[in-house]
Amino acid sequence: MKIVVSLHCVADELADHPLLANRPKCLLAVSGVPILEHILGQMKALLTAGTELILVGEKHVATTAAWVRGKFPQLTVQAVNASAAVYPLIACRPLLTEPTLLVMSDSFVVAEFEALTALEADAAVLVSDRHAPGRFGGVAADGEGVVQRPSMAGLASVGAMWLREPEVSLAAVAQADNTNDFIAQLLQQKKTILAGTVTHWIDINSISDVKQANRRLLGTGYGTDEALERSYIEEFAVIPPVFLHHDAIVEASVIGPYASIGAGAVVRSSVVQNCVIEENAQVANCILEDSFIGRDSQISGPITHDQLTYAEQ
Repeated sequence: MKIVVSLHCVADELADHPLLANRPKCLLAVSGVPILEHILGQMKALLTAGTELILVGEKHVATTAAWVRGKFPQLTVQAVNASAAVYPLIACRPLLTEPTLLVMSDSFVVAEFEALTALEADAAVLVSDRHAPGRFGGVAADGEGVVQRPSMAGLASVGAMWLREPEVSLAAVAQADNTNDFIAQLLQQKKTILAGTVTHWIDINSISDVKQANRRLLGTGYGTDEALERSYIEEFAVIPPVFLHHDAIVEASVIGPYASIGAGAVVRSSVVQNCVIEENAQVANCILEDSFIGRDSQISGPITHDQLTYAEQ
């Protein structure tokens, strides 16, 4: 099978942010792990040696491909450079010769991905019934979950789609502006599309979303249980839930709740809560709340709230 990961930033507040000058948003850390690792981790049953992962985007495609190859060596990885004006499935159409799953690199979804492979329908779109349709559009479905039409007043699309026979489904689609347009064209071909409701969805469209995703993931078990034990031995305080990388250094500080501290980061004489502190960042002598401290950056001082700090690349 094929898994297409779109790196395009759809209606994204971070699209041109200096924080992402030299890396994609999907490699920002959330609860100590890159966003894309969380996303792919939800479909680990599909990440077998026979799976081909296709990354499509116009920025940082090679960087992301190198990261995926290092993290998931069992996968065959292809990189496709394409304008954001081209719908991802159309951009890599020649490569889609097997059942295909499309996911967005900044849309964290918990769903039964493995069940998609058993569907008899032509396609499936994953939706949330707890959110209003947003940047990925929406659909109206009947009582059996069969999509009737695209609708911004219906179920919210989370950006993920399944095509059972992509060569057939894509043959008559020359271009699509967005997911709703693509679905409309499939329906015009009389394709049967099912709407599958996801268990959990976190849309990551801004730094505020990154911090909220960190909080939600830590609150649902993505922290490190050994952080509390470390605090007893190394004489700092932990208020769970937190993520604390084993290579991070914490001295005379209070971390948590909802704090993530990455590899090589150093926190000294500080209070840190509701924060993401990325790898090799340094925090000293401050009370830090609701902030994102990027990799290799430094911050010190008094009370700091809603801080975004990043190192010049």
